[in-house]
Amino acid sequence: MVEGDKFVIYPILEWLLQRIPDLQKRAYLARFLVKVDVPPEIMQEDQIPDLYQQYEELMETFKDLHKQSEDLKKSGFNTTEIRKDIANMEEEKEQLNKRIERLKRKVESHPNAQTMMNVARNLRLERDKEKKLAEQRQEQSTLIQHEEQKKRRLTQQLQDTKNASIGATPESLLQRLEEETRTNRHIVMERLPKDIASRKKVLSDLQRVVAEPAMGQSDLENLQEKISELNAEINQLIEKRLKTGDPTDDKLSLFRQQAAIIAHKKDAALQTFRDVRDENMRVSQEVEQKHEQVRQADGGEVLKGEDFKRYVNKLRSKSTVYKKKDRR
Repeated sequence: MVEGDKFVIYPILEWLLQRIPDLQKRAYLARFLVKVDVPPEIMQEDQIPDLYQQYEELMETFKDLHKQSEDLKKSGFNTTEIRKDIANMEEEKEQLNKRIERLKRKVESHPNAQTMMNVARNLRLERDKEKKLAEQRQEQSTLIQHEEQKKRRLTQQLQDTKNASIGATPESLLQRLEEETRTNRHIVMERLPKDIASRKKVLSDLQRVVAEPAMGQSDLENLQEKISELNAEINQLIEKRLKTGDPTDDKLSLFRQQAAIIAHKKDAALQTFRDVRDENMRVSQEVEQKHEQVRQADGGEVLKGEDFKRYVNKLRSKSTVYKKKDRR
């Protein structure tokens, strides 16, 4: 900056000129919002902590007032329009006062004026009460709707919890938790570090690109020449490696390919395992629900496994005996 290098000065000027209103506001606020750094030995005096607390309270008050001022500026009010509205309202007020005076003169000439005034006053009070009651009724209706929605949501959560707990045993719950723990450990130990590293690399590349000054056509041409030179050097190294034909590099590349394939298969198997586990849980819940429905309908216990096989064999033997006796 002291030497006036254009690659340093121009980006700074571009950044400043594009943000003049924001930077003016920041400079204005910095005069009042940047806290004074008080040394610890001075803070130990008697009146300094109270003054510093008062200083912080005044700073918070300034923040609120500045925010209100900005909101009023953005609200779009115009003094000319406000004065015009005030003048119109004053004219309407005068017209209303004149109408009120005329109505008073008409009412005072009536023989039952006081009685009619009392009736009109009572009518107005009752209408105000009716309006308040209607508002309260609307509020109560809204509250009832919210409570009904909350009740339905809690009922659905309770039903989901009951369905998930059907057929659940301590062993199955423990096994499910162990599977989830192994899956989460694999994700935390292997997948997340890779994702974080890749995102950090992208972020560092973006930060490096943003930190670079604005480039012109000559800079782009120089970079293109460097890229061409590097590509030519890479091609020469590849040709040299192919000519030497070192078997160690081939073995290492083969091992790297196998490791990459195994890691890819491991990730795919993990995803498949999670899908199958979810499907198994869903099917198990459906089976338990069906069993529960059968038990409620028949009042008996549903046979499973070996008990069902023995029951089928017993029916077959009875059917055979029945057929033999029927032939006789």
